[in-house]
Amino acid sequence: MYAVRIDKRSGEYPFALMENFPPVAEELFWMLVLACPKKGIILELGSGATTGLIKEHREVYSVEDNLEWVGKYNDKEHYIYAPCENGFYNKRALVNLPRYDVLFVDGPAHDSRLDGFVRNIRHFDTHIPWFFDDTGHFAFESGLQEVQRLRGKTMIRFDRAMKEFGVITGD
Repeated sequence: MYAVRIDKRSGEYPFALMENFPPVAEELFWMLVLACPKKGIILELGSGATTGLIKEHREVYSVEDNLEWVGKYNDKEHYIYAPCENGFYNKRALVNLPRYDVLFVDGPAHDSRLDGFVRNIRHFDTHIPWFFDDTGHFAFESGLQEVQRLRGKTMIRFDRAMKEFGVITGD
């Protein structure tokens, strides 16, 4: 079991200033952090404000297709720049990913993200937990079904105040 100190009074509570519009559901954030060992690495597909929150608790590498976002929420050396080709990240960038303990799928930022993910699923470790943001988006449903079929596992889905997400557990 992993522990994270939460203290709203000292400002160590990452969602304290984001109550009106958090980048992801708070439960998803804490599940990501707690699923990853203290010295572990989270590989994030996409990047954004959540990247900055995660890096306060765990090491995170982000695969990002928009050069303007590289270095925005984390040190540049923690970004893997991978322009999109055919609706997903450049395959050459996916071949040499760092070792990671948890996968967080939150990009690229368009409706075909999961179709591209399914076409490139062989590049990702299938023995670890996978987290998916925005699972309530109608355009993602067929991709989510195919990911579950390919992994041979059912996704546990959560609906938290219009921030839907899902988890496929590791081995």
